[in-house]
Amino acid sequence: MVRLLYDFAKGAAAQKSRDTTQLIIIRCHSTTFLVHRDIIVECSSYFQGCIMGFYREGFDRSVDFSDDDDVRPECVYAYLSFVHHWYFAAWANGKPSGQGLMSIASRMTLSSVAEAIILSDRLLNRAMLILLKEVFIGLLQARQTAWLDAKATNRIWGDAEHQAYFNDYTSSFDVFSRGHADDRLMQEAIAHSWHIVTRQTMALHTHYEAKLSRDFVLRVGAKRHRPDGEDICTNMVERAAGVFLVESDRSVTEAFLRDRRRRRRVLGLFRSLEGLIKVQDLAPWYKEPPEAAEERSARFREGAAGMALVVWGGCF
Repeated sequence: MVRLLYDFAKGAAAQKSRDTTQLIIIRCHSTTFLVHRDIIVECSSYFQGCIMGFYREGFDRSVDFSDDDDVRPECVYAYLSFVHHWYFAAWANGKPSGQGLMSIASRMTLSSVAEAIILSDRLLNRAMLILLKEVFIGLLQARQTAWLDAKATNRIWGDAEHQAYFNDYTSSFDVFSRGHADDRLMQEAIAHSWHIVTRQTMALHTHYEAKLSRDFVLRVGAKRHRPDGEDICTNMVERAAGVFLVESDRSVTEAFLRDRRRRRRVLGLFRSLEGLIKVQDLAPWYKEPPEAAEERSARFREGAAGMALVVWGGCF
């Protein structure tokens, strides 16, 4: 089965204009992704190194994660969904922005967004890492509100609706147990959100208490409140949101502009060497003059034609 996630090509003429030499194959176990090169190398030092450098991936135009047990197709799918949307938003606005990422995250689970955060860190995409942490906290707040509304109308704690919210919380908590840089802050936010949901209905907490991991219980244990209901602990969800907002404002734009300057320097190096040696001897992956590459990339961005993200292996 072939699943077409995004396709900005409009009409048969646009379909014929695709430049297949710019498409990169990403294999992850039984699933194969096809994505434009410019999208995945944007702000990702990992993909810039393996695809634009002197490595096998650069010659084969393919990256294989099949041997990595901790990288699953669902993780890659979520990461590419965010990166694809963010790439066009960044070009349209002239600077990186998380606008629109929340609409994509709202259709995902908390654990899926958490997996995308971990993968962004692994692929050295700091700009996306910072934005997704901010998106995760926003999604956590939305899920907390939705669960409170569901709790007000449905008091059967073992119902599938409450079970789905519980599984989402615990799964995302477990994802941040792998040693991520901000794992403690993320876990504190999830535990505090659970505390807010269950503080007025201890029956809900008691129903799922036996299923909570030891680390989760320890985090929640620090969120006790006075008998009158007044909290004595810091709202870790709001604290995390503030931390990531400041980090986003300061770091994302800097990472984006720094990456642009680095790429311009590489292209400038090739221009200076063209009259001395064959650029292909230095960089076999370099097939055309920089001006032609920039012109084609500009046409690609303006028309957004000839780009598709395709998934083989079925829906998951």
